[in-house]
Amino acid sequence: MQKIKNNKKGIAEVIGVVFIILISIVSAGILYSSINTVTEQLSPAFSCTDIKIQHPTTIEKACYNKETNELEVTIERTITSNIEINSIGFVTSSDTNSLEFLCGFSCGGNCVIPDAGETKTYYFDVEGLTNPKTLIISINDCTLESKEILPACL
Repeated sequence: MQKIKNNKKGIAEVIGVVFIILISIVSAGILYSSINTVTEQLSPAFSCTDIKIQHPTTIEKACYNKETNELEVTIERTITSNIEINSIGFVTSSDTNSLEFLCGFSCGGNCVIPDAGETKTYYFDVEGLTNPKTLIISINDCTLESKEILPACL
């Protein structure tokens, strides 16, 4: 019967190879994660043309409430658009001047971007703007739609 020798040198070599394989796998994972992050940052966002073609929102109503001196704007977000909306800009103008409002993820309160298929009404204080006539909305800094403001809200 043969005796099995306890070869510590052989075991050390096997452990060394296992550690090298583990280090290689971890390094490959870190490299993949880094490259994936960089490519996501470099990939282009939706262009203005994409936004205009998909038309992710529509102005349902734009009216001026003389009693409260507020502009009431109702927009509907389409359910089919896959455009990621980071900001919605509202520009209202009269014959003499204009005001701009911006809603985005950094804004709080009533200024929340609607989810797909959702309708949202915004109220903007337009003090200093006499008889607002037009409203222009932009999505992610891309002008999308213009609408005449009704002189009274019903």
